[in-house]
Amino acid sequence: MSYSSNNNIVDQNRLSDYEWEAEADERFESIQNFITQRMYEYVNRRVCQPTPSARRPRRNIERNREEGHNQLYNDYFMSPVYPPELFRRRFRMRKHVFMRLVDDLSSSDRVFQQRQGGNGRPSFSPLQRCTTAIRVLAYGTSTDSLDEYFHMSDTTIRDSLKLFVEGSLNDINVLQRSLLFNELLEESAPAVNFTVNGTEYNMRYCLADGIYPSWATFVKSINAPQIQKHRLFAARQESCRKDVDRAFGVLQARFAFIKRPCLLWDPVMMGKVLMACIIMHNMIVEDERETYLNYESIIEEFKEDNPSSASDDQYEYHRRT
Repeated sequence: MSYSSNNNIVDQNRLSDYEWEAEADERFESIQNFITQRMYEYVNRRVCQPTPSARRPRRNIERNREEGHNQLYNDYFMSPVYPPELFRRRFRMRKHVFMRLVDDLSSSDRVFQQRQGGNGRPSFSPLQRCTTAIRVLAYGTSTDSLDEYFHMSDTTIRDSLKLFVEGSLNDINVLQRSLLFNELLEESAPAVNFTVNGTEYNMRYCLADGIYPSWATFVKSINAPQIQKHRLFAARQESCRKDVDRAFGVLQARFAFIKRPCLLWDPVMMGKVLMACIIMHNMIVEDERETYLNYESIIEEFKEDNPSSASDDQYEYHRRT
């Protein structure tokens, strides 16, 4: 009986401990909810609904946009101060290719059309908007750094960059974008038939490295090949794939914006910027194909503009291998 009585006492003590822990948890949760509610009210009052006295007045800086346009026009377009080779280096393309972009955007987007404002002053010219967008993409610089020469605020330059990128993607004359893998998935791609060593194939194949999924259309290299046949295949596959890597090296050397830490926060806009750079790169290649000597000459051309760039490291890697 004493054993049973002692057990009852122990059970009562344990029950009392459980009740105390439950009450402590309940009080802690109540305090936590109280603090959370007060923080929410403070943030909503101070940040989401600021009082008129807390708002900073907006400063209006007279930048004289007309002077910015005249300086740009005189330096590069009317009786240019800078020769064609400097134009190509700073704009990453020849003048007629750049003017093709300006004309296409001016005809398709009202923002790139210079109009008279309510105060009788002209708006920013299409040359100013397109040039600032090209400079940001070419040098990977911040929008604020272009204010002094172009007489444009960083907000206006960011808006111009966004509209320039979207306008480049919407221009059907610039690029007929390929839907390669969508066509493969939808089984609407053109038929491909060829014969190698007596074996017939009816599928398109793409060179890829190990990071890509194991799809039948991807042809990957062979890791640690042991026999001569596998070593030859790996050497040929990696040699062809290196040409693609070098093409992206040239793309990054030409547009530093896509190889440096991104200045954008929107993932969708990041993709549009990359696509726009690829479109302009293809336009430049189509226009200058006969002038290319080799991969190294193209990389060296923009090396001084980006002295510590990732493309330089890639260039050294390809040169050694």
